[in-house]
Amino acid sequence: MSQRLELVRAQGDANTQQAFAGEAVRWWTGTPVYAHAVVAGFMARAGDLGAARREVDIVLELGAWQADRSYLWSVLVGNLTDAAARLQDAELCARILDELGPVLSSCGVNGAVVAFAGSHAHFAGIAAASVGRHEEARTLLQQAVTVHARLGASVWEAASRDALGALAATAPSTAAGHQVAVLRRQQRAWTVSYGAETATVPDSKGWRDLSVLLSRPDTDVHVLELARHASRTPPPVRWPTRPRSTPTGTGSSSSSRIESRPSATTTQSAST
Repeated sequence: MSQRLELVRAQGDANTQQAFAGEAVRWWTGTPVYAHAVVAGFMARAGDLGAARREVDIVLELGAWQADRSYLWSVLVGNLTDAAARLQDAELCARILDELGPVLSSCGVNGAVVAFAGSHAHFAGIAAASVGRHEEARTLLQQAVTVHARLGASVWEAASRDALGALAATAPSTAAGHQVAVLRRQQRAWTVSYGAETATVPDSKGWRDLSVLLSRPDTDVHVLELARHASRTPPPVRWPTRPRSTPTGTGSSSSSRIESRPSATTTQSAST
């Protein structure tokens, strides 16, 4: 069952996750806090926030989730974090962040070493983002990406990159007057948006490399890492850009009008 938990999570299908949630409470009858925390995470990821809220309330009412230090703890906290973040429960996210503090450099293993449960920094990053600690969240999620890449945990690495992309889309810009640009892959093409303008360009390794670099500002990215991700579909990337002072010619693509902030230039130089 512990292996199925991670397999169903990795598949990401809402109906399958809801069906598994129904089995979880019946299976883990002896550990109700764990069971309901798992259900909360699965229902939240499936989009049923009402059910997720009810399960989180059951976990909090039972009141033992912070005392649990069994081999199930990492999975419990991870699913509880996913639910709390999607429910925008900042108070619970803050409590989870405190609990994760001592184990940020470690990873969870589900059950009797039968399935990998992700870097604790991944969930701490999600919790930090939910309480508005955006720089801390970015650091933690970048740490999680690095750990997952080193371990070859591609599904978890993609999840951490998705969280970084979501953070970039929601975190406030640190510079006044900056607009947001979006780079998104759609099958064999890329959509590049800036303000009200949008252009579509053919897929190429250059665009895939650029997506990785822009998702990790102020961070060196080794060329071998870029080579590893050449065939993967990265998450959408949004990043603040300086407004242009004068319009460019009408015949040019909108992608050529984007002036990236200095950090994007810095990370790009690391790939050469």
